[in-house]
Amino acid sequence: MLRNRFFFIIITLFILISNSYTQIISNKVISIENIGDTLIAVLDSGICLYTYDRKKDSLIFFKSTKFDYPINENSLVKIVDNNIFVSFTDPNGYISFYRLYDRDLNIIEEKNIAVSYVYLYDFEKIENIPIFILYPKGVYYYEKNFVKSIYIDSTDNIKAFSFIKFNDTLLYLSSLNGLYVTKSPLIFKKTSWDTNRIILYYDIFDTNFIYYVYDIQNSNQNGIFINSLSLNSEKEIKKTTSEVIFLSLYDSIFTFFTGDSLYWGSFNPSNLYISNIDIDQIKDYKINAIKNIDSLLVIGTNKGIFYKKINDTLYKEIYIEKSVLYDLKQVYAFPTVITTKTPKAFFAYRLSKDDYVTIEIRTFSGRKIKTIIKNKLRYASNTKSTNYDEDWWDGTDSNGNIVPPGIYIFVIKTKSGLINYGKIVVLRKKE
Repeated sequence: MLRNRFFFIIITLFILISNSYTQIISNKVISIENIGDTLIAVLDSGICLYTYDRKKDSLIFFKSTKFDYPINENSLVKIVDNNIFVSFTDPNGYISFYRLYDRDLNIIEEKNIAVSYVYLYDFEKIENIPIFILYPKGVYYYEKNFVKSIYIDSTDNIKAFSFIKFNDTLLYLSSLNGLYVTKSPLIFKKTSWDTNRIILYYDIFDTNFIYYVYDIQNSNQNGIFINSLSLNSEKEIKKTTSEVIFLSLYDSIFTFFTGDSLYWGSFNPSNLYISNIDIDQIKDYKINAIKNIDSLLVIGTNKGIFYKKINDTLYKEIYIEKSVLYDLKQVYAFPTVITTKTPKAFFAYRLSKDDYVTIEIRTFSGRKIKTIIKNKLRYASNTKSTNYDEDWWDGTDSNGNIVPPGIYIFVIKTKSGLINYGKIVVLRKKE
């Protein structure tokens, strides 16, 4: 009875999560960042880079890369020391691992987060030491492939939300316990900042710092502030009872989104201007990110990327390089369940041209446990390109041990850049 119930639970989970991996062929934007005039659009399937042509007020595509594991709204994307940081999570939003990409989209760092059931709230580097906020655990740093806790000003169980980095050495930490500051890598000291105010979203350009403050005790005191790299001389831009979701700053022009309204503004030492931005043209899309480069406004949605000059009326839709989307078709495993009676699952896929294929097995949280084949030549076929002598899995890891029962992901990718995913349930027990 217990054995049948266990099998039922596994199969039910397999059915329930199917949609998590059948909707990855999309133009869904997770985040938009920029380094100077380079716009970085991070989709659920990969990264596209664009150059801002100021003469034509247009965005020109020039490079892309594809993820070998999907990301979602729970993933953290940000610019860290002029590199692109991307976190990869499981379907529950718990952090699995992260990567740093350079400006040529090469992976320069990849590390697993060996802390279970935590959310990654923020990440930074100070003196080249990776530090991150793992909610609800606390603040941690990476040393010699180990995650270690940071002791903060004699405060235990600190509930932190964000880092604010001004330069290579000065870092603030915003938390429910107050605001902390460090000038050395791993020592945070409390400031006189009001403990009821949390900085949730911010952006920095040159010496200007714009941020959204959430007041814990009084939601009517929420507001957006500006100052010049000093939390002691803030100038309020706007009080709001609506939570700000996205915030962007470039030079003296800023934009922010409250969930139903989009605003832009400009400031100088003697003047401040703020106005509403019309979003009727894209009202049927979910806004997932905003970024402005000077007065060029870029909006990422669940259906693509749109941009315009702030004062223009019509939005233009940006070109998304098709090669960054998941486009390896007709990928599946049979059988989809590995048991004692069906100890092998064979992988089927079709190539439109001869290519070199790699097949990997990953846990549902993204950890690679076995490479089935690596850069093996497979030939184009109108039916299947599979080599059944090699393209199969028997439910074991790279050491030959039978993996624990559960749901696993297989990744099939080619040297030319095609990629897709599928699922396998393992019910086979260790002998």
